[in-house]
Amino acid sequence: MSFQENLKYYREKAGYKQAKDFYKLLGVPYSTYIGYESKGREPKYNTLCKIADLLNVSTDELLGRENNILGMNEDERLRNELDEIFSNFNNPAIKIDSIDKKVVNFYLGTQIFKFGKIEVDKSYILNCLKHAKEYSISLKNIEAFNILTEKILDTAFKELENDIKGNEKVIKEILELPKEDDETKELEKEKTIEKIKKTNISLQNLENFILKQQKIFREKKEIIMITKNTNTIEELDRLELMIKDLKQQQEDK
Repeated sequence: MSFQENLKYYREKAGYKQAKDFYKLLGVPYSTYIGYESKGREPKYNTLCKIADLLNVSTDELLGRENNILGMNEDERLRNELDEIFSNFNNPAIKIDSIDKKVVNFYLGTQIFKFGKIEVDKSYILNCLKHAKEYSISLKNIEAFNILTEKILDTAFKELENDIKGNEKVIKEILELPKEDDETKELEKEKTIEKIKKTNISLQNLENFILKQQKIFREKKEIIMITKNTNTIEELDRLELMIKDLKQQQEDK
């Protein structure tokens, strides 16, 4: 397939059904973008790279080369993008663990508190990254980090809440059982209840850890959102788009 055919194919695959839905994100005039898709026009290298980033594909795939020089598949590109997002922020409690067919596994924990893996639906993450790309380059990683961190922490907290409630239900059911004549069996019931209670204490400690992480995150998010909504940032965003338009106009001449 030609570059023009690939561009249209990957644009539609990424969810941009029409060219007008995509060209604004690229920061080029509509007529220029249409030239890429239907008039045999080829973008400059920097523009080609931006198209690849926005569509989550490699430049080799856009250009129709069968093999990606880096040997990078979609999951590897997704992992690299997530690594970049999380490495830009000081949150050592969350790391990307692995990527499966339908989910991305994050590891949540520190040296003191180890929660374990949190599964997040891959389609949710891809939609999140697509949404974040509607912001300027300077803000898209912030937006993606905010959405994903909130999702991971909320998921972990809900899992802990369900486990604690489930254990409390088991304790209640044991206590409601008729008293055994056999002292050994009664002692076993007491030991079981004590084990469950100790488990719940550990879960509650993890719950407190999650609450602390949520507090830290929300404090950071509040600062980010205040900064993001200042006139200074808005002016920088507008200036960034103006510079892109001027550069594109010069390239088009």
